[in-house]
Amino acid sequence: MVRRASDNAEAWVEFDEATKSVTANSKVIIVTPGSSKYFPGTIMSFSTFYKATSCYVSIWYDQSGNGPDAVQHDKALQTRIVNAGIIDELALASGERHSLESKKQPRGNTTTAAHQGVR
Repeated sequence: MVRRASDNAEAWVEFDEATKSVTANSKVIIVTPGSSKYFPGTIMSFSTFYKATSCYVSIWYDQSGNGPDAVQHDKALQTRIVNAGIIDELALASGERHSLESKKQPRGNTTTAAHQGVR
């Protein structure tokens, strides 16, 4: 789940089918509109969602099906994924940002963002 700084709108961001990563073309579904003009369920591209503002990761969903999602509710500690309208590609991989926390321990060989050093 990604939160937009300008109005606190939150949206699910899907991986881009072509690149298997989050890109400007990734599909976004509004979950919480914040003070934006959008309604829950509104669909758009990630670039339309973030425009010229910054966005932060509030929940990194586990894709294994085991459910150890990584969550950071404190807005001041959320990882920035878009900086002033530019996707910060290194934000999740560099370890420069704040931590997300998982409430569950991964099972078997499962890894999650929280256990991969995502900050």
